[in-house]
Amino acid sequence: MMVPIFPTSTFRGGFGVAFKRIACIQRNTSNCHRCVLLKTCPYAYIFETTIPDNSTKLRNIKDIPRPYVIENPFFSKKYIVPDEEIYLDVILLGKAINYLPYFILAIQELGRMGLGKDRGKFILEKVKVYKNDNEYDTVYTLESEAISNQQNIIDLNYLATKIKLSNVNEVTIMFQTPTKIRLNNQNISCPDFNHLFRALIHRLSAISYFHCEKEPILDFVQLIEDSRSVERHFSQVNWIEYSRFSTRQKSDLLMGGFIGEVSYKGMLNQFLPFILLGEAVHVGKNCTFGFGKYQLLTINRKQKNEEGVYE
Repeated sequence: MMVPIFPTSTFRGGFGVAFKRIACIQRNTSNCHRCVLLKTCPYAYIFETTIPDNSTKLRNIKDIPRPYVIENPFFSKKYIVPDEEIYLDVILLGKAINYLPYFILAIQELGRMGLGKDRGKFILEKVKVYKNDNEYDTVYTLESEAISNQQNIIDLNYLATKIKLSNVNEVTIMFQTPTKIRLNNQNISCPDFNHLFRALIHRLSAISYFHCEKEPILDFVQLIEDSRSVERHFSQVNWIEYSRFSTRQKSDLLMGGFIGEVSYKGMLNQFLPFILLGEAVHVGKNCTFGFGKYQLLTINRKQKNEEGVYE
């Protein structure tokens, strides 16, 4: 089987079809928003997330983040040969953790359907759930054909606070998959820190409110204003244009974005928790397709001089 340039896009497309097959009982309804089961259907919640009726905040948001992210660790492969093992990371956010069995069943169904143009079939052999510090619990195996009800919920704040950092004045971020950030209906070709932080805090707050049922208590206006003081120090990014065929919309969709390295200088302490959280949930558009993935490469701190002053 040939592996496309961004295989998570191919996987996500087939995964959506498979999920609908195993979860939707009103398949003849062309639009989820017209279905009487909209508020209770697992497929509608995962793929067609809507604003709850009792919501009092963020009602003007145009695109609610979906409660999952797919990450693919085999980008460098060009072919997958028969009997080869492949691995896939799926991050479930907030209430989506309760739908883990549906994700497992949908991946099984996708294996029977076949993936990509070649319709490469596969078998789901094992599912592991991340605990902490690189430890995992097995919740499903092909042999048992049973899904364990054990669920490990990782508080993302743990990821942001496990490393205590202070006096940070420079960070370098590697954008590993195409990242699309828009401002005033325009694509950002190379992000200033303010652009990145604005997109990140909007995504994190929406995930927290709609999927974790927690309203962030933050001074968004002040945080965004403070982010303007952080300067872009170095950048080496390229814009990659990518298109995929949408089975649902019956047309090609453009999903481009920038990839590469960017360094930022300034007082970064208050922004680090958000940056670390963003590593887990991605940033920008098309995150469910694995786009917007980045890694914090380096963290530099101010050093004290002989007088005890940071410089």
